[in-house]
Amino acid sequence: MKLKAKGDSPADSGPLVIIPPDRAYEAEVEIKVGPEAEAGLVLFYNDRCYAGISFTERAIYRHRRGIKGYPVQGLGCRLHLKLRNDHHTVTMFYSTDGIGWNRHPSALEVSGYNHNNFGEFISLRLGVYAAGNGEAEFSRFRYRRIEVDPLEK
Repeated sequence: MKLKAKGDSPADSGPLVIIPPDRAYEAEVEIKVGPEAEAGLVLFYNDRCYAGISFTERAIYRHRRGIKGYPVQGLGCRLHLKLRNDHHTVTMFYSTDGIGWNRHPSALEVSGYNHNNFGEFISLRLGVYAAGNGEAEFSRFRYRRIEVDPLEK
């Protein structure tokens, strides 16, 4: 799937989102970005509140509460990105081949990304986006429920 890049971030790019049916899940996608584009995998509440991981040809970024963090060295125009949301604790990963994964240095806690804090009566949705200029190509999207250990219930 190709998305035309627009806007500067998930906030104004019009992310393509779904409502995950599970409280613990993992999603991954392979993305190829153009030279002036940024693309990513996000948990999107609204234009002021989202979290996730994105990249350009030159850098990899973490998004937290709608703010793009300091970059990690980029790995080129094609990456696999993964988000794991385990009951509101989100860890993010990136990979050049979809086999060996690098964990982004910091995890996020997203239980406060809800109506009590931001209004609007919507949920935290899983999505992809493309910002900047040009386009991004998304392939091999996978979603899977994380099984909960019965002893942890």
